[in-house]
Amino acid sequence: MAEGGNNCNGECHPIYAAQDGHIKQREQDESAENERILGSKGQFCAAFYHVHQWGERKYCCLDETNCIIAKRAVREKNWRVQRKTVVAVVKFEDENGEILYVARYKNCAPQKKHAEDFFKEDIENEDGVLAEIVQDNPNGTITMYLTLQPCNRSTGKTENTKPDQSCCDILKTIVRQILRNNGRNINLCIKATNTTRLSQIEQDRTLRQNAERGIKQLMRIEGVNVSGMTPEDWDYLFSMTEYIPPRRDLDRDIQSIFERIHTN
Repeated sequence: MAEGGNNCNGECHPIYAAQDGHIKQREQDESAENERILGSKGQFCAAFYHVHQWGERKYCCLDETNCIIAKRAVREKNWRVQRKTVVAVVKFEDENGEILYVARYKNCAPQKKHAEDFFKEDIENEDGVLAEIVQDNPNGTITMYLTLQPCNRSTGKTENTKPDQSCCDILKTIVRQILRNNGRNINLCIKATNTTRLSQIEQDRTLRQNAERGIKQLMRIEGVNVSGMTPEDWDYLFSMTEYIPPRRDLDRDIQSIFERIHTN
């Protein structure tokens, strides 16, 4: 799918410009080194980096003036507010580790679609670049960097999400029908930069159980790995924006969550 693909021509995503579309491919040539598809420091913070206050954990923001989460927190006088938007960066590497495709996906509130929905549309588009690369490279690896772990009927009654939305199901379908089918042996590595925090009320306990169930199901599929970020992962994302100090303490916390889900 071309750069700026699947554009709803509306202000559907407050972090990145609407004219970029829901799918923005990073050009794989000499200019790619300087193409910063993750935008400014404030955009990158809102997309991947921002840490909201939770319990004894303090908030962390790179740009309180321009990060939309920080601006909302200041407006509401509450640094516990969590992000409402999700961004994904997908990287396809061939069996030799050469990067053949990179794209940014963003959710769309008016269409009630998540970033994973647009990844599915991209990889299923028979005339698209990603589908052709998958067809020609049956032993590659797809790495998906996500703002939050894939949902599984775990978002509650949010106005910008379908009641039965399950991005875990979407990814399972992609793996079974495309990545690990017809002789292809493509791995999927899912790396979440944050995890959704839910309270202890009964409704949130149900949502938490749904979320963990979806992640467990993904983890059980051959060729799928779900984890937190490593310093090298952050370095890769940094290459598409301004350099930002690493978040290693939080990364260890997120990794421990996925390890607990995997062992339970």
